[in-house]
Amino acid sequence: MDGIPTSTVTKTGKAKRPKITGRKHSKRSTAATPRDPDRTRALVLSVARQEFAKLGLAGARVDEIVRIAGVSKQVIYYYFSSKDGLFRAALLSSYEEILANNVEYVRKAAGGSPEKRLRNMIVHLFDRIGAHREVISLIVEENRYRGEHLRDTDLPYRSSELMVAHLAEILREGAASAVFRPKISPRQLFLDIFSMCLFYFTNLYTVSAVVGADLSAEHEIRRRRAHIVQSVMNSIAA
Repeated sequence: MDGIPTSTVTKTGKAKRPKITGRKHSKRSTAATPRDPDRTRALVLSVARQEFAKLGLAGARVDEIVRIAGVSKQVIYYYFSSKDGLFRAALLSSYEEILANNVEYVRKAAGGSPEKRLRNMIVHLFDRIGAHREVISLIVEENRYRGEHLRDTDLPYRSSELMVAHLAEILREGAASAVFRPKISPRQLFLDIFSMCLFYFTNLYTVSAVVGADLSAEHEIRRRRAHIVQSVMNSIAA
């Protein structure tokens, strides 16, 4: 009839409205919902890590985290109980990533001489810290709270112990082949390496002002990495 859709007519002559079967769109259709708990939790943690890394535990706001994540406050308290619990979960998720990264590195670590393997390990640690500064900011922030969010978990220890064991193996081989001094503590050497790499990226801008150079420039980062590698190699050479 003139191109106008007709309604279904009942026996009484009253027209029925056609049923609309299309799915209703939620106001937060692009965000994860509690019906997808794993995705929701991962999304909230991702946003929380960015906010805590940028503003710290005291400065970050739950209201802003839920706004960016597209969830309600109830979701935060359901999964994490409190803002403090959310920070702890964000921190532990960072250590989980470090552990997974270390497992993968040790599994795929290239062979070769002890010197080559040690150089590769130092470069890996330096580059990983440089590429994941958000994680480092969270760890630095936790030091302000004296590690209180890491009580009752051995995850940080497990995340580093694998690399310490890998380093111990390299040092044994190096001592046996007389290229490294014997009886070097792998734990102390790991602390040396980690500290030098960490210090560079956590103090990038203040130290840039001290030395009068832009240490965030790519050529400066490469220069510092090479210097750390050579410093470590010189310190343990036989």
